[in-house]
Amino acid sequence: ANPKKAKQVGVAVGALLVVYILAYLLASDEVTEHYAKFNVTDTQSKQVGTGLIVFYILAAGALVSALYTEVGKMINK
Repeated sequence: ANPKKAKQVGVAVGALLVVYILAYLLASDEVTEHYAKFNVTDTQSKQVGTGLIVFYILAAGALVSALYTEVGKMINK
């Protein structure tokens, strides 16, 4: 019903997809001896690594956004 909102949602979903793909490419599928005892597969290891990297990227983005907002408020005063 609203093309502008749909475009914004598409851009947001696309950005999250790019973050996920980047995280997947950076994640390792290495399974150490410690985790091998728990029958962790290389696929599971890569999925966990991807999730952690996505979290780190999004947390860093939130932190940068908050700092940018606060610094902008201080400068505009």
